[in-house]
Amino acid sequence: MPQIRDDLDFNHIKYADLERFMVRVMSKRMYEPESEETILDAFRTLFPNTSEVSVSELQKVFQENEDPTDDSMPFTDAEFEIFMQFACENETRRVRYLDYVNKFPRL
Repeated sequence: MPQIRDDLDFNHIKYADLERFMVRVMSKRMYEPESEETILDAFRTLFPNTSEVSVSELQKVFQENEDPTDDSMPFTDAEFEIFMQFACENETRRVRYLDYVNKFPRL
């Protein structure tokens, strides 16, 4: 993402710059989103033998990185809460895989 890096601080990206860049990427569909089947496969891999997952189970996967060889960044509390607002059934506090992928617009 060199095109949005700060000239004075090459190791960081300002949020406002990232947001503008991502809005442009999404609006111009510069990258194809993952297919519904790929997203469902990811859920099934992480949580086999079920069609839904609890908030606490998702939180463990998204926020608690216990693998020292995995350098992915866990979700912050704010990021996880935004994800839950979109993905979670309020009554059950669970995410049903099919309901989640069906919330995305068809391209």
